[in-house]
This record gives sequence, C-alpha cells and structure tokens, in this order.
Amino acid sequence: MSAGPDTPARVLLRDRGVVTVAPDATLGEAAREMQRRAVGSALVMHDEQGFVGIVTERDLLRAVAASRHPDQASVEEWMTADAITIGPDTTAPNTASTLVQRLVAAGLLEREPDAADRRAMRLRLTPAAHARIDAWRQRRQEVLDHALAGLRPADREGLRAGLPALRALLAELEAGAGRSS
Repeated sequence: MSAGPDTPARVLLRDRGVVTVAPDATLGEAAREMQRRAVGSALVMHDEQGFVGIVTERDLLRAVAASRHPDQASVEEWMTADAITIGPDTTAPNTASTLVQRLVAAGLLEREPDAADRRAMRLRLTPAAHARIDAWRQRRQEVLDHALAGLRPADREGLRAGLPALRALLAELEAGAGRSS
C-alpha cells in the first residue's frame, strides 16, 4: 500500500521494502498490509507533507484496547506523529544528541555537569519521566492481569508450570549472547 505520487523519497522507500500508508487509511488496511509484508510498522506518508508519522503494532493494540474497530479507525487518529527521525548520513552521536534534546524539551530528562569531567554531562530522568514509566508499568500489569483472567484455570496453570523452563531458556540465551560476542 503506497501513499501519494512517486517522489524520489517514496521510490527509495518502496525499493527498500518499506511499508507506507496514507493518514486517511484505516487501521485495518494498515494492519493487513503490515501482515502481508511481515513487518511491525508502516511509515505514514501524506501526499503534500511527506512523512507525518509511523503506525505500529502497538498503535493497533491501543486502538483495539480502546474498543475501536480497525476498519472504522483512521491511521492518523492512532499513529505516532512526533516520531524522531534522522537522515541516512546522521552519525550515532548526533542521533543520541537529538534524542536527548527532545527528551529534555519534553521535560523527561535533565542534564547536569559531571563533577569528575567538566567536558561531560550526566543525564537523569525527571520526576515526570519516572511517573510516565510507572504509569506504563501499571498499565502493562493491568493488561497482563486482564489477559490472564480471561484464560481457563488449566491454561493459567500450564503457563505457571512452564515458567521454570522459560527462565532456564532465558538464562541460557543471555549466557550464550555473552559467549558469542
């Protein structure tokens, strides 16, 4: 699914297999295209404005959790519009600097001089950032509790019985990641 006329940027995105959708597409249309192309997100491209946001699987879940039918909700309504973007020639330090600047401007991060090195700055989460993280964690727990409550008792017990094996698998994967580096 593509949005708008073939501009050089759109041709580049298409040639690289990037999924794009128009802001007025429905979430259902976006989800079907993302599923067809086996991706978890799509760039939202406006005919005149170009890139205006990104729609992800998480956005789709938010809409469904809010009892919105995907074929009756627009991408524009649920997309992330304030996505941080970088160009292909942007270096990692510039990317990190851009992210820090945006988080500081949003009141989520504070910079303070490093007492040991005047050239360096220390970054610290603000109370607003901690509150946001706490809210995300609480919401995640509520979603998990709700989903678990919907399972049959035998299924919940099956999950509980499988936890030791999953913990062992995670430990092995983490140990293996350290060995392969």
